Amino acid sequence: MNMKWLSACLLVAYSAAGIAMEGEIRVYLNPDAGASTILCLGDVANVEAAEQSDIADIVIPEPLYHDGYLEASEVRGLLNKIHPGLAIRVFGSAVRIVKKRANESTHNNSADEKFTMRNGDIVDVVLRHKGIVVRTFGTALSDGKKGDRIIVKTAHSRRLSGKVSGRGMVEVLP
Repeated sequence: MNMKWLSACLLVAYSAAGIAMEGEIRVYLNPDAGASTILCLGDVANVEAAEQSDIADIVIPEPLYHDGYLEASEVRGLLNKIHPGLAIRVFGSAVRIVKKRANESTHNNSADEKFTMRNGDIVDVVLRHKGIVVRTFGTALSDGKKGDRIIVKTAHSRRLSGKVSGRGMVEVLP
């Protein structure tokens, strides 16, 4: 079952670093980004464009990442609306948008420290098999601490069982 998931995942090979050609925009998605009041494309990706220097300053509408992810297709669609006619290449599958809690930096609750993750948290889902590592994002469907087995729901609504391997990380076994 996990092998089907592995084969269904898109492994993206990053192209060699270079300058974007005229009429082309290259967007390299970061694995995750912290949400602020205004989220710009430059906050979630490295952008290369031959002529359009303002692309990194494009504000990303909140509905695109309300589920905790900003997917490559959403970035491509946004850029196609703003800059039609340009060749847009997006590298990476999605960005996890981490929404910080208001009291996160000022106060630690001992009950929260007991858990590595809580039901509803956005988590990294990792599958390692024969030297290949596939990484995606999901939502924890229960509380868990390191070593616990929990169920996660991926961005594509697939439910997988995995072991909590650290704060915000679940490792799916093949």
